[in-house]
Amino acid sequence: MASIKFFTRTTSKDSMSVIHVTISLGRGKQFYLNSGLKVFNDAWSNTTQGIKPRYRYSEIYTQAMGSQLETKLLALRTFLMSKIIDDVQGTLTKEHIQNLIYEFHHPQRTYKKRRNDPDEHCPKRETLLQFIERYVQEIESGKRLNNKKLRYAYYTIKNYKGFLVQFKLYCQVKKQKFDFDDIDLKFYDTMVAYFTNKGYSPNTIGRHIKELKIIMRTAYDEGLTDNKIVENRKFKVLTADVENIALSEKELDKLANVFLGKHETELRQTRDVFLIGCYLAQRYSDYSRINPAMIKTLDSGEKYIDLVQKKTGTRVQIPLNPRCQNILEQYNYQFPKLANVTINKNIKEIARRAGITENVTIHFIQCGEKRETTLPKYELITTHTARRTGATNMVLAGVPIEECMAVTGHKSRAQFERYVKISLQQMLTKLVNNPYFKTGGSYNPMLSPETLLNQFKLFMSSMFANQQQ
Repeated sequence: MASIKFFTRTTSKDSMSVIHVTISLGRGKQFYLNSGLKVFNDAWSNTTQGIKPRYRYSEIYTQAMGSQLETKLLALRTFLMSKIIDDVQGTLTKEHIQNLIYEFHHPQRTYKKRRNDPDEHCPKRETLLQFIERYVQEIESGKRLNNKKLRYAYYTIKNYKGFLVQFKLYCQVKKQKFDFDDIDLKFYDTMVAYFTNKGYSPNTIGRHIKELKIIMRTAYDEGLTDNKIVENRKFKVLTADVENIALSEKELDKLANVFLGKHETELRQTRDVFLIGCYLAQRYSDYSRINPAMIKTLDSGEKYIDLVQKKTGTRVQIPLNPRCQNILEQYNYQFPKLANVTINKNIKEIARRAGITENVTIHFIQCGEKRETTLPKYELITTHTARRTGATNMVLAGVPIEECMAVTGHKSRAQFERYVKISLQQMLTKLVNNPYFKTGGSYNPMLSPETLLNQFKLFMSSMFANQQQ
């Protein structure tokens, strides 16, 4: 006996969601589809498969909207059941039923198509590639918002656009149009291998996998697929520790004091914007847009910056130290606009002139192999070095971890600690000045860097624990 069941998935009460339909045709033949209808979550009951019997309507979701939905649900149920009854041979497939649902909602469009070409089927459901294209278009236009009901950040949109390009290239290389049902563990393995052979790092590959997982989950929630393979533990996002650098206070002084000619206006502006980023421990998207409206003054006279971070929407308030305030005053708290790529190029030249030239060996994974390279430190400086520098120098200065996180906007200690980049020499200095080693501990100056690193990690963990108490 065939059955039709309508239901929703979400538990969020204050938003609209898709109504899904499960159609059971007997003998294990069951299809899960998008009904093409939506409902205000708080008004819906999966038990009655309709509006709650005693639901209190409001201006957000009116009684007329509820009545209209109930009418459409009854009409759709009747329409589908009649098609199922007419299918004596039992040839209905999921695709056929999805097309029938489309026909129910767009009778005129379907009629015109069949009148022009009687043999042409009604429009098919959206493919995976079409959905990715629509998803990217909607996050760029602002039609689709993130989980915080905010528009997606510029770099997030850029990443999704990059994934769309890579997905299309992958389909071309494999000479196959991958659809929702084609995404499985074999697809995962071959795509990871494809990116690895292209020389992509694990973190870049992981970012693309993460974007695919989000898109597949969204498609599942919107009733476009019942494929949940991305929830399999083997369908994991690859990650690898990245060896980034931070600048010490002495190196910041070198940047501040480096000679720049009178006509090198762009270099001076770059240096000043970058230093502000270091003192504030913010992202480029935040420290590059400082303006007078963000400057506040306490009753005691001290100035601070009050801003809402562009990426996360987190509000942070940051005291201005004298060096930071002095730079801001030179620009009347309004920096000139400098592109990210411009700062990334200029800051390397400035750091080279400032003598930040020590060789740094970094380890990384490329083409599935562990590799290393040695570069002068100035080559590794980017706009994001400023944020890591600020976080690191606050920790080295003894600022309590919770207060550091209040400045950076991090929500968890684990996230924050990834930004702290402390060198072995800085670790050694901390250990030497620690009371344990000053008052009869078994400090040995011949300890290896690895041993010092382990001891310092224990020391830092205990320091963080004491701060939390």
